[in-house]
Amino acid sequence: MDFNTPLSANRELTTTTALNFFPHAASPLDTSVQNTIRLDGHSSLNSLDQAIQEAAAYLQSFATSANFSNVLDIAFGGIFDVRRAIDFAQSWTDQDFSQLPQIEIISGTDIAGANGAFAVETNRIYLSADFLIQNASNLDAITGTVLEEVGHFVDSRLNKIDSSGDEGDIFSRLVRGQDISAGELVPLKAEVDHGFITLNGQLTAVELASPSDFGINFNSASYSRDSNKFVAANDTGGTYLWCTDFAFGRALEKGLIQQYSGIGGKISGNAGVWDDQAGSWSIQARENSFVVWDANQGGAGSVGHVAFVERVNSDGSFVVSEANWGSAQMSFNSRTISSGTSAFNTAKFIYLGSAPNDNEALIRQLYQDIHNREPDAEGLQYWVGQMASGITLSQVRTAFANSPEARNNINTAYRNILLRDAEPDGLQYHTNLLSSGATLRGLYEGISLSQEARSQFWVTQYFNNTDRTGSPVFAQSFGRTNTGFDRNWGTGSPSSWVDTDNFSARIFGQVSFGAGLQEIGVQADDGVRVRVGGQTVIDRLVDQPFVLNTGTFNAGNGGTFNVEIEYYERGGAAALNFSSIPLTPPDYSGNTLADARVINVATNTNTYQDWVGSLDTNDYYRFNLSSTSNFNLNLNGLSADADIHLLDANGNTLQGSANSATNDENIVRQLNAGTYYVQVFQFNGNTNYNLSLSATPVDLDGTVNTAQNIGALYGSRTFTDQVGTSDTNDYYRFDLSHISNLRLNLTGLSADADLEVLNNAGAVIGSSRSGGTTTEFINLNNLGSGTYYARVYRYSGETAYTLNLGGGIPDWYQTSIGTTNGGEQRHVTVERVNSPGFIENKPTWLVIHGWDGQANDFRELAGAIEEYDGHSGGGDYQVLTVDWDAARTGKAALNAAATWIDTVAEVAVNTIRSWGISASNINLVGHSLGAYVSYEISERLGGINNLVALNPATTTFGGYDHSQVSFSRYSNWSWAFWNNNATDSGNASLTADESFVLDLPFANANEGHGGAKILWTNMLKDKNGSVSQYFGLEDMKASAYKPWGNKSSGWEARIRAEDNRAGWGDPNWVATGWSEPGWINIG
Repeated sequence: MDFNTPLSANRELTTTTALNFFPHAASPLDTSVQNTIRLDGHSSLNSLDQAIQEAAAYLQSFATSANFSNVLDIAFGGIFDVRRAIDFAQSWTDQDFSQLPQIEIISGTDIAGANGAFAVETNRIYLSADFLIQNASNLDAITGTVLEEVGHFVDSRLNKIDSSGDEGDIFSRLVRGQDISAGELVPLKAEVDHGFITLNGQLTAVELASPSDFGINFNSASYSRDSNKFVAANDTGGTYLWCTDFAFGRALEKGLIQQYSGIGGKISGNAGVWDDQAGSWSIQARENSFVVWDANQGGAGSVGHVAFVERVNSDGSFVVSEANWGSAQMSFNSRTISSGTSAFNTAKFIYLGSAPNDNEALIRQLYQDIHNREPDAEGLQYWVGQMASGITLSQVRTAFANSPEARNNINTAYRNILLRDAEPDGLQYHTNLLSSGATLRGLYEGISLSQEARSQFWVTQYFNNTDRTGSPVFAQSFGRTNTGFDRNWGTGSPSSWVDTDNFSARIFGQVSFGAGLQEIGVQADDGVRVRVGGQTVIDRLVDQPFVLNTGTFNAGNGGTFNVEIEYYERGGAAALNFSSIPLTPPDYSGNTLADARVINVATNTNTYQDWVGSLDTNDYYRFNLSSTSNFNLNLNGLSADADIHLLDANGNTLQGSANSATNDENIVRQLNAGTYYVQVFQFNGNTNYNLSLSATPVDLDGTVNTAQNIGALYGSRTFTDQVGTSDTNDYYRFDLSHISNLRLNLTGLSADADLEVLNNAGAVIGSSRSGGTTTEFINLNNLGSGTYYARVYRYSGETAYTLNLGGGIPDWYQTSIGTTNGGEQRHVTVERVNSPGFIENKPTWLVIHGWDGQANDFRELAGAIEEYDGHSGGGDYQVLTVDWDAARTGKAALNAAATWIDTVAEVAVNTIRSWGISASNINLVGHSLGAYVSYEISERLGGINNLVALNPATTTFGGYDHSQVSFSRYSNWSWAFWNNNATDSGNASLTADESFVLDLPFANANEGHGGAKILWTNMLKDKNGSVSQYFGLEDMKASAYKPWGNKSSGWEARIRAEDNRAGWGDPNWVATGWSEPGWINIG
């Protein structure tokens, strides 16, 4: 059994057992056998360990055997991924089993009574705990099951589609050196066990048998209230059945019982009493019998369970069809009951009438198996008589298989699929298969899977359903693959074996394509899907009339590719054809700048069509503009992703458009007179396209609508032009991406011209109208983001001019963060120290005060940082103070202040991001609660440069948990300066890369809590002091020289200081020395 969707058991993991299953520690099985029910100490775990060791030995021996390829061919079909198969062989030869899945032990009821299962999506093998316990002394049974699930795993890696039949069982037997007779192989290949079970509340697809594989028809009267007394009594029917409803109906369907006579009249009620009611039963499994389990036996519940025996295998196991078993509640299920299991040992069989000895029924079945028809009266009478005279069924089967009709049937199968008669050896081989238990339909399927069929012909398998499930009912060839095919069945079907409506087909061929792009075309009525080389080219599995569906496939350098076609017919007419042609894409445009296609770009839009893809990755166009123009380009009509570049005369990119998928590409901008190129290029896939271009000459003396677009304004831009009697106005359009200060000046005048600034609505928001040739100025502060216009216009005379526009972030920025319950406004203010008038995108220090403070209290520290490099207002760093004094409800409310820590940090981060300053340019210094604001900023930015924590507060209250703070977590380097008293948090300080205890003689609590700010300020001002020299901005890195040793825990050094204040006032702490730490109690 193998699973196709994730499997998760509805139970708690109680133990994980580590077993060294395979020699290489890389194997997932080494440490991941998960025991989800308690088997601790049970001998079955030792047996599983031994079984997996034995499975490993089998796989290693198999990988080096000459039979390797033949076994894979038999188990997984003639077409599989050879490269991956070779990889498996090499790994197993080297005893490397690391690619094999993990094993999980679960309850047998969770996998519908199976011994084991494999789930593709979880990539895990599941083994039944019941099976392991019952077979603790049967090593071969456990080894066989492990190898069976390994086989399912290997199939999932070698084939895109699950191989037909029970490929895992076939693989396990052959790897262990067991022979599989032709009679056994055919039913194993015919097994299809897809179904669903419910685990952990989720419906999970599994491999179970489907009703059609047993010829079950739930639409027949046998499962209706009128004809089935159990269905009538239980008010069920169709596919909604109790186990008794189904088993009784199955026997009715096969004509083995009557409703109210014989065994059919005796049995009633719950399944567990059927054996007693029948009057006799056996422990020997027999085809076409009821199998009964008493209450609480073999996995049955309190009322017992009954199923129908469909087949008895040569190893003694038997296959049942049933309903309402395990998770298949009130629905169909099938399973194989293996020897040695609880279900096998407690089964009771009720033989139905004379079915086992009903010679007429047996002969009728032989006619169906070997001739695929009903018997003629004379033949039926003859063979029934022969069996009555003592000839065995096996002898009759051999006679049927060797009959001229059977041999003609084999030749007909060859002609249908291989377009030739069978050679003598092939004829005898398939005759022997029929004699050994194979069916004619099974022969058709087997021949269609042969290497000869699949390498030369369009091989087609048909199914009497629309979803291509179960075993095929017929197979044929559509001819050799060196041509396409065309089939029109009208309102009929491909064969008398195939229904006229609601049938489907799977067509396979190995097709040779030339190099390059190929167009694939199919006409289908109804649905069709085409894959070439594993790539879906056409996907139209929908009801549709006979229409043409096309797709393209890139064959690269050419070669042979697998072509798989899935088709279904819903009703009415049925037809299907296939064709392919090399596709030579159009190429009207040059592929380099040198041979670019010359086009005309004018006021009216011109459109050009072409193609880009794997064979033609670039198209180039060249055009000229005679004057400044508003240029517009649109690329549309895409079926794959293509992008565009606008290039100047030298091939340099001016602008590009790279939208995703098939979205249009656009470029809109103003271009000066000159030569330009357009490059259209493939991003992925192949696509036709439409390239539309226009260019409208610009009247720069015109209106807002024809303004020269200079784009985003940041920093300073300068333009020169002139105004006069024939050119009275010049407009310039620009964009501000954030709140900015705007500076404009108009110089170089020889006559009177004036200056205005307009908003996007055309309203004048600033003007300068000085007389004569005086310079015109406009300064506008805190303009919001958006589009604006500058207007230069003539007042009198003719004059040239120079217009300078400058935009920048204002050096004072305030953000409202709400109001208190009393209606008082709260806000955060950011201001640049020693400002040149604006905030820049450069290395930045943010200085953040604590609870009982404000930005002005930190001006001296901010200035010391800003002037550290000796360049006030324009050096390496810009310094901003963050004032959140108004974000709290009073200086006496520490609780209230702490509640604003996260909000203030969020505002600061949003502000930094809106200005475009990168996180790597950010440095933070925070005092008291401000230290925690600094930490929150560093976390939200995902990492910063440096962080300095000054006297981080020991108590925050207000809901802020500072125990989660780590100053070093989101910074390249961090320092913490703290006083060992009740106001400072030593625990928080120790999370910095380096932390320093302050020795401040005679300082009270308040003086000590502010000491770090004063001390570090003085050290920055005295860069060459004996202590200060180690605490400059450049020392904030691991590689800087430190006279103290780095401590993995605790603080790095104690800094001694003295108070240099003159007279009364605040202390003025100056560093006088330092010492290595001993251990102190930091509280």
